Amino acid sequence: MEKFKNAYQLDVDTSYLTNIEIEAQKLRAQAFATFFTALFEGISKTANGVVGRVANAMERSRVSNELYAMDDRTLEDIGLTRGDIEAVMNGQLTRQPLQPIAANIEFLKKPVAGKTNVVTQKNTRIAA
Repeated sequence: MEKFKNAYQLDVDTSYLTNIEIEAQKLRAQAFATFFTALFEGISKTANGVVGRVANAMERSRVSNELYAMDDRTLEDIGLTRGDIEAVMNGQLTRQPLQPIAANIEFLKKPVAGKTNVVTQKNTRIAA
């Protein structure tokens, strides 16, 4: 009595089976394994998508609640009004990035060739 065992864990008495029947059982086992693998991957992706959407909704709710809990002055400090909260939550209100102002500050400008910026102090007395 010859036993057959392969990667799909077929444990069958093959003494009465023909080669075609053995091959059919292998293919059937492979098809079941492929089907169930795809099925469980699909279920997993669906579950991950649902969990992701729920987590996103919870985060949006938390942020919305925090913004509504702020007083008007705090909202003004961050550049919002109560009327802006829904637009922010829906992605309709965006900000332009701040432009650097360092180029406008005199002492940060590069010195021009031929010019020197020397500051002299005339009266150095310190009042006591």
